[in-house]
Amino acid sequence: MIVLPVVVFLALQSVPAPTPPSAPEPPVTPAVAPPLPTSPAAQPISTSSGNASARQVLLVGGRAPPLSVDSWVKGDPVGQFETGKVYVVEFWATWCGPCIGQIPHLAALQKKHPDISVISVAGLERGIRPVAGAEVPAVDPRLQQVRTFVQARDGDFAYRVAFDGDASMAQQWMGAARQRSIPWAVVVGKNQRIAWMGHPRELDAAVEAAIAKPLPPQTDLAPAPPSPPTSSPPSSP
Repeated sequence: MIVLPVVVFLALQSVPAPTPPSAPEPPVTPAVAPPLPTSPAAQPISTSSGNASARQVLLVGGRAPPLSVDSWVKGDPVGQFETGKVYVVEFWATWCGPCIGQIPHLAALQKKHPDISVISVAGLERGIRPVAGAEVPAVDPRLQQVRTFVQARDGDFAYRVAFDGDASMAQQWMGAARQRSIPWAVVVGKNQRIAWMGHPRELDAAVEAAIAKPLPPQTDLAPAPPSPPTSSPPSSP
């Protein structure tokens, strides 16, 4: 039998027991910043009805979709885009404050450039839409709402106004461009292609650039798809 010295024995007694390895710390998940608040210059909307936007994407330089409105509230109807002419297509609603704020700007733009056509499309009106199979009123209440709004401010709307009751045009334009707020405007160039997209307050430079741009060769032109028939307003301004 081996007898350890007292000092060695006490030293062994003071050695701590081995500590089991600790579990690995879970990975740190980075904090996600909250979404930015919506700008007061634009009103968020939904264009989720239907799946048109899933099948096509609207980009600058691409062919402009057709004008598929249900009724023309003010101004002579426009069946399709003409080659050699510049158009401004703006989407708005009577309940949208920022849209109403752009009315004087659009009127001034039309007055400054009488050869272009400014078309304001009300395709996102709130209210009860006619239901298939139900008794349809003589006039869509939302259309009457737009008419009343425009007539009350007839001197302010110095450009064309149209109504898109089933929001099909909003889908073909805004939905395809992944646009989720109004007001929103598009400049269609002389070759019937998208020249610019954005907020109407930035239209001036875009319109002037489209007017100054020469018409491209005929090889870049193609007839626009026909638009469905639409009802005309009671009288043209």
